[in-house]
Amino acid sequence: MEKSKQDAEKTSPGWDVEKRGKQIRIIGGVSRAETVRWYSQALALIHPIRDFREPFGLAPVECQACGTPVIAWNRGAMRETITVGEHEYGVCTGWFVTSEKVLTDTIKMLASSENGGKSIVESMKSGCISWSKRFSVEIMVKRYDELCREAVETGGW
Repeated sequence: MEKSKQDAEKTSPGWDVEKRGKQIRIIGGVSRAETVRWYSQALALIHPIRDFREPFGLAPVECQACGTPVIAWNRGAMRETITVGEHEYGVCTGWFVTSEKVLTDTIKMLASSENGGKSIVESMKSGCISWSKRFSVEIMVKRYDELCREAVETGGW
Protein backbone atom coordinates (compact mmCIF):
# COMPACT_ATOMS: atom_id res chain seq x y z
CA MET A 1 0.00 0.00 0.00
CA GLU A 2 1.28 3.47 -0.88
CA LYS A 3 2.29 5.78 1.96
CA SER A 4 -0.63 8.19 1.31
CA LYS A 5 -3.11 5.31 1.47
CA GLN A 6 -1.56 4.09 4.70
CA ASP A 7 -1.79 7.59 6.12
CA ALA A 8 -5.46 7.83 5.11
CA GLU A 9 -6.15 4.55 6.88
CA LYS A 10 -4.36 5.71 10.02
CA THR A 11 -5.81 9.23 10.18
CA SER A 12 -9.45 8.60 9.25
CA PRO A 13 -11.25 9.04 12.58
CA GLY A 14 -13.68 6.27 13.45
CA TRP A 15 -12.70 4.14 10.47
CA ASP A 16 -10.64 1.43 12.08
CA VAL A 17 -11.21 -2.14 10.85
CA GLU A 18 -13.14 -3.18 13.96
CA LYS A 19 -15.74 -0.46 13.35
CA ARG A 20 -16.06 -0.56 9.58
CA GLY A 21 -15.62 -4.25 8.81
CA LYS A 22 -12.95 -5.93 6.74
CA GLN A 23 -14.91 -5.57 3.48
CA ILE A 24 -14.63 -1.75 3.56
CA ARG A 25 -11.30 -0.09 2.79
CA ILE A 26 -10.29 3.55 2.90
CA ILE A 27 -8.33 4.12 -0.28
CA GLY A 28 -7.52 7.82 -0.25
CA GLY A 29 -6.86 9.93 -3.34
CA VAL A 30 -6.45 8.13 -6.67
CA SER A 31 -5.95 9.10 -10.33
CA ARG A 32 -8.86 9.80 -12.67
CA ALA A 33 -8.37 6.42 -14.42
CA GLU A 34 -8.36 4.63 -11.07
CA THR A 35 -11.53 6.49 -10.05
CA VAL A 36 -13.29 5.31 -13.20
CA ARG A 37 -12.12 1.75 -12.55
CA TRP A 38 -13.47 1.80 -8.97
CA TYR A 39 -16.79 3.36 -10.04
CA SER A 40 -17.19 0.86 -12.87
CA GLN A 41 -16.60 -2.15 -10.62
CA ALA A 42 -18.84 -1.05 -7.75
CA LEU A 43 -22.37 -2.35 -7.18
CA ALA A 44 -23.31 1.16 -6.05
CA LEU A 45 -21.84 4.38 -4.75
CA ILE A 46 -22.87 5.01 -1.17
CA HIS A 47 -23.04 8.79 -0.86
CA PRO A 48 -23.82 9.13 2.85
CA ILE A 49 -23.75 12.92 3.13
CA ARG A 50 -26.70 13.71 5.36
CA ASP A 51 -25.97 16.96 7.17
CA PHE A 52 -24.66 19.00 4.24
CA ARG A 53 -27.00 20.10 1.45
CA GLU A 54 -24.57 19.50 -1.37
CA PRO A 55 -25.09 22.03 -4.18
CA PHE A 56 -24.27 19.67 -7.06
CA GLY A 57 -22.98 16.18 -6.26
CA LEU A 58 -20.22 15.48 -8.76
CA ALA A 59 -19.31 12.02 -7.39
CA PRO A 60 -22.83 10.61 -7.95
CA VAL A 61 -22.93 11.94 -11.52
CA GLU A 62 -19.44 10.57 -12.26
CA CYS A 63 -20.43 7.20 -10.85
CA GLN A 64 -23.62 7.10 -12.94
CA ALA A 65 -21.54 7.98 -16.03
CA CYS A 66 -19.70 4.71 -15.34
CA GLY A 67 -23.04 2.87 -15.24
CA THR A 68 -23.20 2.48 -11.47
CA PRO A 69 -26.23 3.49 -9.37
CA VAL A 70 -26.10 5.64 -6.23
CA ILE A 71 -27.47 5.24 -2.70
CA ALA A 72 -27.87 8.69 -1.11
CA TRP A 73 -29.84 10.78 1.34
CA ASN A 74 -32.75 12.65 -0.27
CA ARG A 75 -31.18 16.08 0.25
CA GLY A 76 -29.78 18.96 -1.75
CA ALA A 77 -28.60 18.25 -5.27
CA MET A 78 -29.12 14.52 -4.89
CA ARG A 79 -32.76 15.19 -5.82
CA GLU A 80 -31.60 16.54 -9.16
CA THR A 81 -28.73 14.20 -9.95
CA ILE A 82 -30.35 10.88 -9.00
CA THR A 83 -33.64 9.45 -10.25
CA VAL A 84 -35.49 7.00 -8.06
CA GLY A 85 -38.10 4.67 -9.53
CA GLU A 86 -39.53 4.78 -13.00
CA HIS A 87 -40.82 8.34 -13.26
CA GLU A 88 -41.27 10.77 -16.12
CA TYR A 89 -37.69 10.22 -17.31
CA GLY A 90 -38.15 6.44 -17.50
CA VAL A 91 -34.91 5.57 -15.71
CA CYS A 92 -33.89 4.68 -12.17
CA THR A 93 -30.33 5.58 -11.21
CA GLY A 94 -30.34 4.84 -7.50
CA TRP A 95 -32.07 4.81 -4.16
CA PHE A 96 -32.84 7.54 -1.63
CA VAL A 97 -32.54 6.72 2.05
CA THR A 98 -34.18 8.49 4.96
CA SER A 99 -32.50 6.84 7.93
CA GLU A 100 -29.50 4.71 8.81
CA LYS A 101 -31.81 1.68 8.93
CA VAL A 102 -33.07 2.34 5.39
CA LEU A 103 -29.45 2.81 4.26
CA THR A 104 -28.48 -0.53 5.82
CA ASP A 105 -31.58 -2.27 4.43
CA THR A 106 -30.87 -0.92 0.93
CA ILE A 107 -27.29 -2.17 1.03
CA LYS A 108 -28.45 -5.57 2.33
CA MET A 109 -31.13 -5.78 -0.38
CA LEU A 110 -28.58 -5.08 -3.07
CA ALA A 111 -25.95 -7.45 -1.64
CA SER A 112 -28.40 -10.32 -1.12
CA SER A 113 -30.21 -10.07 -4.45
CA GLU A 114 -29.57 -12.36 -7.41
CA ASN A 115 -25.88 -12.59 -8.34
CA GLY A 116 -24.97 -10.41 -5.37
CA GLY A 117 -26.76 -7.41 -6.82
CA LYS A 118 -25.08 -7.60 -10.21
CA SER A 119 -28.36 -8.29 -12.04
CA ILE A 120 -29.99 -5.21 -10.48
CA VAL A 121 -27.01 -3.01 -11.31
CA GLU A 122 -26.78 -4.39 -14.84
CA SER A 123 -30.46 -3.56 -15.44
CA MET A 124 -29.78 0.04 -14.32
CA LYS A 125 -26.51 0.54 -16.20
CA SER A 126 -27.78 2.09 -19.44
CA GLY A 127 -30.20 4.35 -17.55
CA CYS A 128 -27.39 5.59 -15.31
CA ILE A 129 -25.18 6.37 -18.30
CA SER A 130 -27.92 8.14 -20.27
CA TRP A 131 -29.05 10.13 -17.20
CA SER A 132 -25.50 11.31 -16.47
CA LYS A 133 -25.26 12.82 -19.97
CA ARG A 134 -27.76 15.46 -18.82
CA PHE A 135 -24.87 16.90 -16.79
CA SER A 136 -22.25 17.17 -19.53
CA VAL A 137 -20.22 20.37 -19.69
CA GLU A 138 -21.96 21.42 -22.91
CA ILE A 139 -25.46 20.92 -21.54
CA MET A 140 -24.68 22.57 -18.19
CA VAL A 141 -23.14 25.63 -19.89
CA LYS A 142 -26.19 25.88 -22.16
CA ARG A 143 -28.56 25.67 -19.18
CA TYR A 144 -26.67 28.33 -17.21
CA ASP A 145 -26.64 30.58 -20.28
CA GLU A 146 -30.41 30.15 -20.67
CA LEU A 147 -31.00 30.93 -16.98
CA CYS A 148 -28.83 34.05 -17.13
CA ARG A 149 -30.57 35.30 -20.28
CA GLU A 150 -33.95 34.69 -18.67
CA ALA A 151 -32.86 36.61 -15.56
CA VAL A 152 -31.68 39.55 -17.67
CA GLU A 153 -34.80 39.58 -19.86
CA THR A 154 -37.26 39.31 -16.97
CA GLY A 155 -35.43 41.42 -14.41
CA GLY A 156 -34.47 38.47 -12.23
CA TRP A 157 -35.92 35.24 -11.04
